[in-house]
Amino acid sequence: MSSQFQPSPGVLEIRESTTFSPEGPLQGRIVVRASNIVVDGRGAELVGPGADGGREALARAGVGIAARGCRNVVLRNFRVSGFRLGLHLEDCDGWSIEHCDFSDNFTDPDFGWGEQEPGGGLLLERVRWTVVRECRANRVWDGIHLRHCSANLILRNDFSRCTNVCAKLWDASNNVFLENDLSYGIRIDRAAGEVHARDSSSILIESGSNDNLWYRNRAVGGGDGVFLRPLNGWVSVRNVFVENDASDGNNNCFESWSPDNVYIRNVANRGSYGFWLGGSDGTVLLGNEASGNGSPGGNHNAPEPVFGHGGIVIVSGTASNVLAEGNRCEHNHGGGIVGRGDVRNEPPRFRCRNWVVQDNRLSGNRWGLHLDRALGLFQAANDDGNEQPDWFGRVDAASAGLAEAGPAPIVRMETPARIDVGMVAHLSAEGSCDPEGRPLRCLWMVGDEILEGERAAWAPTVPGGYDVGLRVDNGRRASLGWSRIVVSEGLKEEYGTEKSAAEWRSTGSHRFSDASESVEGRYSLALRGLAGEEGQWAFYEAPANAEGTEGIRLWVRYRNENVFSWKDWTLRLRLVCDGGSWEWCGTPLLAEWFGLGSNRNGWFRVEAPFEAASALFERTVVGHPSKARVARLELAFCSHGEGPYTVWLDGLSFGRCHHNGAS
Repeated sequence: MSSQFQPSPGVLEIRESTTFSPEGPLQGRIVVRASNIVVDGRGAELVGPGADGGREALARAGVGIAARGCRNVVLRNFRVSGFRLGLHLEDCDGWSIEHCDFSDNFTDPDFGWGEQEPGGGLLLERVRWTVVRECRANRVWDGIHLRHCSANLILRNDFSRCTNVCAKLWDASNNVFLENDLSYGIRIDRAAGEVHARDSSSILIESGSNDNLWYRNRAVGGGDGVFLRPLNGWVSVRNVFVENDASDGNNNCFESWSPDNVYIRNVANRGSYGFWLGGSDGTVLLGNEASGNGSPGGNHNAPEPVFGHGGIVIVSGTASNVLAEGNRCEHNHGGGIVGRGDVRNEPPRFRCRNWVVQDNRLSGNRWGLHLDRALGLFQAANDDGNEQPDWFGRVDAASAGLAEAGPAPIVRMETPARIDVGMVAHLSAEGSCDPEGRPLRCLWMVGDEILEGERAAWAPTVPGGYDVGLRVDNGRRASLGWSRIVVSEGLKEEYGTEKSAAEWRSTGSHRFSDASESVEGRYSLALRGLAGEEGQWAFYEAPANAEGTEGIRLWVRYRNENVFSWKDWTLRLRLVCDGGSWEWCGTPLLAEWFGLGSNRNGWFRVEAPFEAASALFERTVVGHPSKARVARLELAFCSHGEGPYTVWLDGLSFGRCHHNGAS
C-alpha cells in the first residue's frame, strides 16, 4: 500500500511505500526507516539549507536522503540539492536508485591539495547488491563514493564535472561500472597559471578495491582520468578496464601504482602521459590507444629528464611480468612504450623483468621503445617510423620474434606457493600449447635467475618472497604467466608468533590475536594498533638464548587504512638482555619496502642483525647486552593518520641473517 502526501518542513521518516505529490520545492530531509518498500518522488525537489549560502553553508547542510540497515528499497525520481550530501546509505542491501538528480550539493573548487570529509552526490558505505541507474550528480565534490562496498552495479549515470572525484572507491570490490559519464573530475585554477590539477581525478580507486569491472565509461578531462592510488600501501588488484575513454587527462589519462590489473581497448590520448604505471607488476595492456600525449601545445606536466613523455610508461616502481600487445601509441612527445627499472641504486634493487611487447603500432614518437634496467624482454612486430631508433640502456636477456603474423601460444603454469629452504620447487609449463602446433620455448625467471625448459627445478638457499615469471614463445609471439613463491625457514620454534597472542602486552592500545594465515608453523600474530602512538610499545616477555645467532628474523604483512601509512622509521625493535639492549630503528628504505615493494599484497621477510650493517635498520647498542640471556622483545610502529592499522608477524626467531634488505 502506498501513501501520497506533501511533506512539511523538517525530517520526514519513511516507514512504508510512499509516492510524493509535489507542488513545489520540499524543505527538510528524508530518512528511510523500512525495508521492502518503494519511495517515488515523482519529480519532487528536496532543497537543503545550504542551497543559497555558498561553500560554508553547504558544508554544514547535512544529508538530503539517508538510510541505515534497510534492504530491498526502490528510490526513484528525486531532485536533491543544497546539502552536504545528496544521498547517504549505510549497511544497506539490495537497493535500486533510479532517475534521481543529486547535483548542486557540496563542492569546493578552491580547495588545495589533499582530502576532506565526504560530500557531494552519493556516499554508499557497506552497501551490497545495489543498482544505481540513470542518476545524475554534477557540480559537486564527489559524484559517487563507495566505501567498504561490494557487488553493486553503477549503470548509465552522469556523475561528471566534480571538483574532486567523479567516482571514488575505498575498499570497494566486485562492483561493475557500465557506460557512466565520469568526466571532468578536476580542480585547477588555470587563470592563476596552475598546471597541476592538484589531486583531483575522474576515477579514484584506493585501499583494496579489487575485482571491479569498468566498461565503456567516459572519464575525459580529469586531473587524472583513472587513478589507482595506494597512498597507504594497500593496493587494488584484478580490476579490469575495457573500452573506457580517459583522454585529455591534465596529468595522466591512466595512472596506477598497483599490480595485477588489466587494460583492454581503452583510449588514453592527449594527456601528459597516456598510461603512467609505476609499481604495476603483472599488468596486461591489450589494444589500447595512447597517442598525442605530452604535446607542447597540450597537457605536458612533469616531463621526465631522459625520455620526456610517453604513451605507455612504467617507471619509478617495480614492473615485472608486463604484457603490452596490440596497442596504438603514436605521436607522443617522447617514447611510445617506456620502461625503466631502478636507476637510483647500483646494483638496481628492481628491474623491468619479463616483458612481452608485440604487435604494437608505435609511430610518430621520438622513440618507439625506450627501455632501461631491464631483464628478459621479448619483442616482435612493433611497427615503427619514429624520429629515432628504439633506445635500450641496460637490457639483458632480450630476444625478438619473427615479424610474420600468427597467434600467440597459450600459457599454463604450475608452481608451489610455499616451500622451505632445502626443498626443491618444481616448475611446470606442461599445459602450455600453441594453436598451430608450433614448438614452444619456455623461459622461467625466479628472482634474477633464468631457467629454461617446460619443466624446471629451483632449489632456494635463502628464505624470502620470490616472484616467478614464465614466458612461452613459439618463435613469432609470446605469452606470460606469473606467480610468487614464499620460501620459509622451516622453523621448529618461534619466539612469540606461534599461538602466543595471550602473552603479549602493550604500553598503549595494541590488541593481539592469533591468526591462521602464516608462513612458519600454523599461526601468526595479528597486532592491531592506532596511528599516532609512536611512543607506545608492544612487548613479549619471555626468557630466550640468542647466543651464536646473527640477528632477529621475522615475516611481516600489514593493512594500514591511514593515508600515507608509515612514517620514515616505520618499525622499531628492541631486545632487552642482561647487561643492556639492542635497538633497531627502521630506515627510509624499510618504509619504501612497506609502501612500494613488489609484494605489497603479501608477506615479506625482515632481518635485524646484531653486528652486521643493514640497509633496513639503524642499530644502537646500550650497555653490554648478553645474547645468552634475552628477557624481552619490544616493537613499535609509526604511522601517519589517526585510524587503526593491523600488522601480522610470523616466524619471529633468532638465527642466521641472509639479507641486508627485505624480500
